Amino acid sequence: MTVLKKAGGFRLSILMLLVFPYALLYYAAGKEDRLPLAAITAAATCLLSLVAHLYRNRVAILEGIAGSLLLIGILMLCAFIPVVGWIADVLLILYALTSVLAALQVLLPIAFKAALILVVFIAALAPEIHHPLYSPLAYGVFCLFLTAWLSRKSDPFSELLLLFASLPLLAIVIASLGRMLKSGFSVNKVRVGQHVSGYTTQAGVNVADYTRMVTKSVTTATTSVNATAVAVNAAAGKAAERTDAE
Repeated sequence: MTVLKKAGGFRLSILMLLVFPYALLYYAAGKEDRLPLAAITAAATCLLSLVAHLYRNRVAILEGIAGSLLLIGILMLCAFIPVVGWIADVLLILYALTSVLAALQVLLPIAFKAALILVVFIAALAPEIHHPLYSPLAYGVFCLFLTAWLSRKSDPFSELLLLFASLPLLAIVIASLGRMLKSGFSVNKVRVGQHVSGYTTQAGVNVADYTRMVTKSVTTATTSVNATAVAVNAAAGKAAERTDAE
């Protein structure tokens, strides 16, 4: 739940951070160069915000990683116990899926807002729809409303960082989905009993039925959990929850 300030003033510094990149590209870049430079600026902003966000929330992130790895380690050890091993496997997979759903639940709404901001920023500089008067005016009004909304937060700067950091964080979570649960096949050698029917040798000796042990290759489907991917998902969700709740 986001905490709002009861008497928060308008943060001019936040407005300057939002307006400065647009003004720089508008006046310094050529008309044909604005769109690619706007995309590069948006990507650089997201990456720099991610670095700053991770640094500011490093304690919460490390706690989330350590807690997830500890829980996963305990469940993996319990998986070797014959009676409750299958229960530990099920709990491990459920925890992995829950960590992904929790991270997506936190990051998706924030990432949607960030994507909207970046779309407005890039569209206001696109040569096809750019207007020398209305485009800067529309973007300026948009930044005023955005700054007013951020100024109501308990920590507007952290909220701004989280907005842009949520996009690469969401990309990390989605990219780790394929590595979180690894499914495949394993071939194991097992010894099984093989029944041999009685027969008569060439020398006329009768051999009775008997059972012999043979080695047989057995292919089984396996599913394993990538502990690192689960820990990253849990840490991403925890860091976003912590900042959003401040």
